[in-house]
Amino acid sequence: MKEVILKRPFSREPAQVQAEAKALEGAMAGAWTAIVDPDNCWCFQMEEKESGFRIHVSLNDAPKKYAASVSWPTDRNHAEHRPEDALTIGVGFQRGPAALADAIEKRLLPYVKQQWPLMLEKIAKTEANEDGAMAAVQEIAGLLHTKPSDNFKQTVYGKSGTPIHRIQVGHDGSRVTLDMGNCSVPIEFARKLIAFCEENYEDE
Repeated sequence: MKEVILKRPFSREPAQVQAEAKALEGAMAGAWTAIVDPDNCWCFQMEEKESGFRIHVSLNDAPKKYAASVSWPTDRNHAEHRPEDALTIGVGFQRGPAALADAIEKRLLPYVKQQWPLMLEKIAKTEANEDGAMAAVQEIAGLLHTKPSDNFKQTVYGKSGTPIHRIQVGHDGSRVTLDMGNCSVPIEFARKLIAFCEENYEDE
């Protein structure tokens, strides 16, 4: 790796943050691009050109070290999906950007390459579940001749005067919670509902 030496001690001026980012970019031999907010005085990101991986680097004063972590992929709702044991590595300022680049390549990148596909799978499953839930919401709204709740996207309220007060759709649309409030229904309806439950319901 290319050795880059910067003046120490570390200063939290935006210009110094930009210098740290460019030095790390150089130390990583052109495989990564530094992304720096010109007004930021404590952190920057590195993006790998080929994979699109992003690493967040913060410059901490106590203790004085770089802290590098992963900017994990996000779903369509902009929620980040990360492993439960998401790895962060630390390297002392006195060791310089070359040592940080080495630690990223040897310790952080292998972990990212292992976990990133799993996070993409998690996102795909999350979005598929959401699609299933929304399809169920629309189907139920159509059956009830109403529309989904404006405030709770997986809830459909029944029309006034009908036995169904509210239906809440589960996370993937395969199950719902039926709320009939305190309304009274014909005994024949109750018999059919009880028979259906006895035939189809399984304790979980």
